[in-house]
Amino acid sequence: MLRKELTSIFDWVLLVPMLLLVTISIVALNSAGFDIYTQESDRVYITQFIAAIFGLVSLVLIMIVDYTKFRKYAYWIYGFGCLLVIITLVFGQRIRGVKGWLAIGGHSVQFSEFMKIAVIIMLARYLENRAKEINTVFDLIVPGIIVGVPFLMILMQPDLGTALVFIPIIIFMLIIDDADISLIISVVSIALIGVSIPVYVTYSSHVSPAALPPLAVFFSKTNNLLLMALIASVLIIGTIVIHNIKKIRLNEIFMRVFIVVIFASLLAAVFDTILQPYQQMRLVVAVNPEKLPDELQRGEAYNIIQSMIAFGSGGFFGQGYMHGTQSQLGFLPEQETDFIISVIGEEFGWFGILIVCVLFLIIFLRLVYIINNAKDMFGALIVSGILGMFLFHFLINIGMALGMMPATGIPLPFISRGGTSLVMSMTALGIAMNIESRRFVNL
Repeated sequence: MLRKELTSIFDWVLLVPMLLLVTISIVALNSAGFDIYTQESDRVYITQFIAAIFGLVSLVLIMIVDYTKFRKYAYWIYGFGCLLVIITLVFGQRIRGVKGWLAIGGHSVQFSEFMKIAVIIMLARYLENRAKEINTVFDLIVPGIIVGVPFLMILMQPDLGTALVFIPIIIFMLIIDDADISLIISVVSIALIGVSIPVYVTYSSHVSPAALPPLAVFFSKTNNLLLMALIASVLIIGTIVIHNIKKIRLNEIFMRVFIVVIFASLLAAVFDTILQPYQQMRLVVAVNPEKLPDELQRGEAYNIIQSMIAFGSGGFFGQGYMHGTQSQLGFLPEQETDFIISVIGEEFGWFGILIVCVLFLIIFLRLVYIINNAKDMFGALIVSGILGMFLFHFLINIGMALGMMPATGIPLPFISRGGTSLVMSMTALGIAMNIESRRFVNL
């Protein structure tokens, strides 16, 4: 006898918080799109509502299919996703400097959102039978290629925010796959170093020399060897500690350090070459935005400064629905997408932000529960990738709005304006619900 009927297989612990977040999105977008001068709305909330309907349909359809079938079609799903990204790269329309959308039927579709799910499924397919076998740097070659191909293609659009999401996806999946901890540290180090170098160089070129650290004069675009040597020294000390704890041979540890330095340098060079100057500046404006030159405070740093003002003016309970000064008077740019949480903070205060955070926390904890109770490694790996994706979006978007993270254009799942993002986010949770429900029943 089936433990659950078809009509009751939904994971309500995931579904209810998701629907509440979507409701908050529609309410916030109605306010963000309202013009106080014309007393008219741009009606973007209606578009978001329609996208939510499509998202629910996608969620239901994805739950009908046994998720284990994704294993059989993983290569096709991944290849199809790469093809869509290539088509977008060639024929896509450029919005805010990023060629990441394809016009279909009068609507703009961002296929890189689908690519996130495709990468998660493909990685799960590869890592499933290699639990505890990812122990050397050479074991990372294939996972690196799986992530690296779409990473570079999306970075060429150039969409830095979406490209960076693949890093926490692979890290979370390697953790669940019980990969060697020092390898995971190596991946994290490559990402942090590769991003930090161009950020530091760009920042140092836009502030007065007196405001820079003493050794900043050595860190230029043509001479990063000293910085790399300093980082390598820190890594070497860390690897010696790992050697004493994990009993890994020193020659392998030093090989890992060498590879980290090389790949981090290549990643930094890619960022410096592909990203436009204004995109590089988005990475640095979060570093003391108030201390940047006036032209930057009125330019790239303007969004973050206005967002921080919105949070500050909201107080604990906010200024009231559709009564936010920053959002209603048009001082807050990108308030329907990147800084939608700032609108919520200004109108509903920290109390409103707390509600949003609690709803996300419930989703995160439930995903952890599903990972721990999945009936197979394939399902656990997929949900871990979904968790890494959502957690990264959440932390970066809210940190960006608070002036603590770089402005990378990463949307807040279920809340920021964006039909493709909303549909794919709801589809991802549908996959997680599918994996949870299959523990009890085969449909």
